[in-house]
Amino acid sequence: VWAEASPAEWEDRLRDGQAYRILLPWGTELLWYPRFLDHSEASELEQSISSGVTMYHPTYQFQTPSGVVDHKINRKGQAKICDDFTFKVQYSSKGEKSKTYEVMQFDPWSRHLMKKVEAASESVFNAIWFNHYRDGTVTIQWHTDSDEGLGPNA
Repeated sequence: VWAEASPAEWEDRLRDGQAYRILLPWGTELLWYPRFLDHSEASELEQSISSGVTMYHPTYQFQTPSGVVDHKINRKGQAKICDDFTFKVQYSSKGEKSKTYEVMQFDPWSRHLMKKVEAASESVFNAIWFNHYRDGTVTIQWHTDSDEGLGPNA
């Protein structure tokens, strides 16, 4: 349990190379696996994602006070892999509520990754959702994902 150790103790623990299942204060588990993939497996996965996954970076249009329309590409890109359902676009500059992402089907590498995560987490998953941050400055606030098909614990 997170509260049972001081911040200094957790800092030491999280650097010791061991795996931990940590119960956070708001009833959420954090799985810490610092060596989840060995170096060659991680490199192979990075290559599979880089060459086979297209990240969706939506473009937003804003009218400036001077009346000029400005176009901004979202710094956060997303891609989804699922065999069973599609995902709605979260943010649409045109207010399109029914627009969906192109969803990739599972390939052997992505199914292997999902099975490995399922085994480690003792949970069953039906999709992989990638977030790509082009410049490292994008953050995500605490939230839940309510896309149809993800289930009650998304």
